[in-house]
Amino acid sequence: MKLFISDIDNRKIEVLAYLIKELKEVKISDLVVATGLSDKTVRGIVLSLKDNPYLDETKMTINYNENGKIISIIVSNISLADAAFFYLEKSVIYIMIKELFLRGYLDKNKICTTNFISEATFTRYKNQLKNILQTFHFTLSKENFLIGDEYRIRNFYFLFFSFAHSKWFFSEESYSDIERSLSTSFFENTKFDTSKKSMVCLLVFICKIRNTQGFYVDQKTPIQFKKNGSYERIYKEIANYINTYCPYFKNKAEETQFLFFFSIRGQLIVPNPYLEEEMIIDIDRFEHFKETRDYLVQNILSEFFDDDNERRQLVNQDVTMFLLYVYFSFIDSRKFLYVYDEENYYSRTNYEKELLDKIKGIMSPTKQKIRNNLFFKEWFHGEKGDVLINQLFLLVYSLVSRVELENIVTVRVHVQISKVYVADILKAKIKQVFAENVELVNFYDESTDLIVSDKNYSNQKEHSLRIYVPTFSDAQYFDILCETILKEITKKISQNKSW
Repeated sequence: MKLFISDIDNRKIEVLAYLIKELKEVKISDLVVATGLSDKTVRGIVLSLKDNPYLDETKMTINYNENGKIISIIVSNISLADAAFFYLEKSVIYIMIKELFLRGYLDKNKICTTNFISEATFTRYKNQLKNILQTFHFTLSKENFLIGDEYRIRNFYFLFFSFAHSKWFFSEESYSDIERSLSTSFFENTKFDTSKKSMVCLLVFICKIRNTQGFYVDQKTPIQFKKNGSYERIYKEIANYINTYCPYFKNKAEETQFLFFFSIRGQLIVPNPYLEEEMIIDIDRFEHFKETRDYLVQNILSEFFDDDNERRQLVNQDVTMFLLYVYFSFIDSRKFLYVYDEENYYSRTNYEKELLDKIKGIMSPTKQKIRNNLFFKEWFHGEKGDVLINQLFLLVYSLVSRVELENIVTVRVHVQISKVYVADILKAKIKQVFAENVELVNFYDESTDLIVSDKNYSNQKEHSLRIYVPTFSDAQYFDILCETILKEITKKISQNKSW
């Protein structure tokens, strides 16, 4: 969100982000070192945080010395998006984008009058907004309308408002109407958590606003569904919703498909079961799509699924939706983060680094099929290419993780306690914590991963991993036991995740 906020307020957000992440009292001197700002600037920022209504006494405490000088601060129990929204909300750029969305154009007189700014100030901010919009491949017309691809415009508004804050930005009546219509006839068999529900409401609201303003989606591609499958049900329910509650939509079939693809790819709607392999999308009419998709599908299957053809349709449909997203709607979502620190944002385990290296190898420009593919040439190069490779990494990581959910990692534990009753209680406590990830065995054999003992027993066989726990009621010993079991589970997962 840095693009839409002043430099002064961005510095405040940077300090806030550090405080929220620390989850403890932070000295002013430590803030100076962490942010690279001067002592005077940091103290001024900390003092200004008292003006932020989202940081009340339950969320923030500022500590002073006997002379009234700030010495430390603690911020807790709040997300950065909620706390930082205060600075976005008072930005003129934010006000303009919201106006542009709700009205379809910038009304100079209304913005100047409502926000008490001069025409010169309006023009200055409008030029700043034009420069920002150009980074998303949009322009403003002379009449102050937003010009660009409709799919990408909708994604821009979705990312902007969904990343900005957890609350609903528009009239309560509009939210209630959408929520009620969703509850009565839309996704009757689908349960949403609060976050997904608000996202779907926002997406539907964006579609309604754009159609009311005369902006339509106009692309549709044939889809074959497995009969009576989850995807077919969801698609039909979207179509029924549009026909019932949005009769004024000009291109109902195209809008149905847009909502469907956006919701499924963005995981706003998750089918049950999750490993659906029941949809074939015809993309032959899109130039270079088929060769691009086939190349990615085959290489993903080879690198990550041992050429398992049973996974081909699953990989095929997810890669197809990814490519459709790239072609029609792609926007770098990192631009909507309040703070973006690449080193921490992309902090990866060794396993994840290995996975990313595999993706980069697949997408290497030295490969002939990459060099000769016009789709790859257009999208997978420069900064845009780096972003999309990271998106492809997330797609593959998601696919691998979904398949791995079928395979439960189990650690075999033998509890060898001599005290009466204690063994049964300790076994129950272990099972309560680790559930199906632990198999409790009554006798030791070579397949046992861990022995839990209260002491050394004569004539017992040596085992590479043995932990001593005298009783179930000692919290420190039990913590050590849990940590040991967790390490064994993690080790097995790592062993399974090697290509």
